[in-house]
Amino acid sequence: MDKAQLVAIYVRVSSDKQVEEGYSLEAQEKVLRDYILQQGKTVFKVYSDEGISGGRYDRPGLQSLLKDAKKGLFGSVGIWMISRISRDLLHLLKIIDVLKNADVNLFSLKERFDMNTPL
Repeated sequence: MDKAQLVAIYVRVSSDKQVEEGYSLEAQEKVLRDYILQQGKTVFKVYSDEGISGGRYDRPGLQSLLKDAKKGLFGSVGIWMISRISRDLLHLLKIIDVLKNADVNLFSLKERFDMNTPL
């Protein structure tokens, strides 16, 4: 299958409070999975980190996603909102740089952020 049709999902929660507020891993995954399928694309894999702050770059799920991106296993990464992938601006820029160098798009549903669309 063409890598452009394969989309990785990244989900994260750091606390029970976030789960109570509707940010559960399952809720994030469902919204993203539905969106990806509506676009006619295929979910490659769901990467997740539970109970780990978005201020940390060394999250296992995130590191696995970046490693697979560098291998060219998928063409896009979907996140529910930017704070799920990072709460640190420098880390976010580093993640974007890694993905861009691997020719992998990043999009966020909540902010309507998509690296493939012009301003």
